[in-house]
Amino acid sequence: MSGTINNGLSALLAAQRALQATSNNIANANTEGFVRQRVDFVEQPGIALGGYTIGSGVSVGSVTRIYDQFLTDNLRTATSLEQRADAFNDFAARINTVLGNPDTGVNTAVQRFFNQVEAVGRDPLQFVHGVFEVETRARERDTEQAPVRNLGRLRSTTT
Repeated sequence: MSGTINNGLSALLAAQRALQATSNNIANANTEGFVRQRVDFVEQPGIALGGYTIGSGVSVGSVTRIYDQFLTDNLRTATSLEQRADAFNDFAARINTVLGNPDTGVNTAVQRFFNQVEAVGRDPLQFVHGVFEVETRARERDTEQAPVRNLGRLRSTTT
């Protein structure tokens, strides 16, 4: 008789744990990030009596978390893409700050360049005179710096 009561008691205790998991699942069904639980039962080893085996009841084998791997993978991918987009946006904002600055940005230099190209188109001789003037100044500078270079060479050979 005690074996029958023990079998019934083990079944009630296992069922109680299953009801606890079920009530937890219901109570937290709308909670963000909640993962369901499932209780798995296992039979307890029976007692062999002659040619018969008498059962010893049931117990809780494990409590398993149940989640959808597809949703988990999608969440992981979406989070990764969001972080990548945030990093790209931050980088683009920094580039815009550097290049878009009216004082130091590229726009001013490019505009100046095209203004000069346009001026050459209007008066090509002005460009030729400008190149000649730059070359003349470079030669004058080299001529002025020649004695200094020669003195430097002389000093390096005497020391």
